[in-house]
Amino acid sequence: MYDKEKDILEQSKKVLFLENLGQDTLKQEFSILLESYENLLSETAFITTMSDRLQKKLIKQKDDLKEKKNSLEKAQQVISQQNDALLTSKSNLEKEVKERTKELEIRTEELESAYEGLLMANSELDNFAYKAHHDLKGPIARIMGLCYVALRDVEDENALQYFNHMYFNAELMQEIMRRLLSINKLRANTVKVYRFELAEVIAKLEKSFDQIGYTESIVVKFKHQDILLYTDSSFFEVLLSNMLEYALKNSTKPDLSISRDKCEISFNFIEENYNLQIYITFTGEAIPEHLSEEIFELFHRTNRHPKHTGMELYTANLAVKKLDGFIELISSTEQETVFSIFLPQIVAPELKPE
Repeated sequence: MYDKEKDILEQSKKVLFLENLGQDTLKQEFSILLESYENLLSETAFITTMSDRLQKKLIKQKDDLKEKKNSLEKAQQVISQQNDALLTSKSNLEKEVKERTKELEIRTEELESAYEGLLMANSELDNFAYKAHHDLKGPIARIMGLCYVALRDVEDENALQYFNHMYFNAELMQEIMRRLLSINKLRANTVKVYRFELAEVIAKLEKSFDQIGYTESIVVKFKHQDILLYTDSSFFEVLLSNMLEYALKNSTKPDLSISRDKCEISFNFIEENYNLQIYITFTGEAIPEHLSEEIFELFHRTNRHPKHTGMELYTANLAVKKLDGFIELISSTEQETVFSIFLPQIVAPELKPE
């Protein structure tokens, strides 16, 4: 722009100092000068317009920047407030964590103390059970001995009935003590897993028939495969012997349509996941459905069998829980009672004994 203005000024001076110019020449020079000036004015107007636009744009950008600055300042205030709130929350949380940690330490000490007390009480209970069994075993044996002698020497019928009754109850007390000691050991012992043959356990059960209430009027059947089990054999034997004893003690006398009572134990191997399902079926008094859970409680009796201690199902249930299984009453009628025992993954992969 400055160069063009300078050129127009030089042209103006040239026209002003020219001499002996004709009218036409003067008009021509003046026309050139006017044209240059008009071009200058046009460019000046364009530049002014662009300048105004740029100025407005700069003003708008300035306002936008000012607004953004205000927004950033507000955001900074919010962040500052949030930081203060977080610091306060952190302080409160640290305080709460310290309090909870202290409470937890106190609680842990209380639990440790309670656990030690429980161990001590359990140990004392074990000692009491052993000592009570030992201390009572002698007097009960002496009572049974005296009753046995009296039954041989006394002739009075009423006295014989009394001595028979005393002998039976002393024998029952001895059995209850033995079972309580067995339950105490069962609770304390841990499961020891190893392989054994199912047929061996069944053979032991058959040999113990006389001791668990078996009579020749009851037919006992074992349906099983020759399989290996992979679990604790002692717990397994306790489970089966108590279930079998319960079944034999609850079996009824045959009616006119049945020649002999039955007790059947079937073992079903579930090959898919090596589980064992056991079904125990026997004839006996029907167990009411509302008692299906209570029958597994200690000293719960389901009939009036004279040697029924009410501990058989309790002991069996305790043993099956040690093996991570469960027992349930499937059905019970006057004709048939069925129990189911489920034991997970106790069948060894080798199906046949080596």
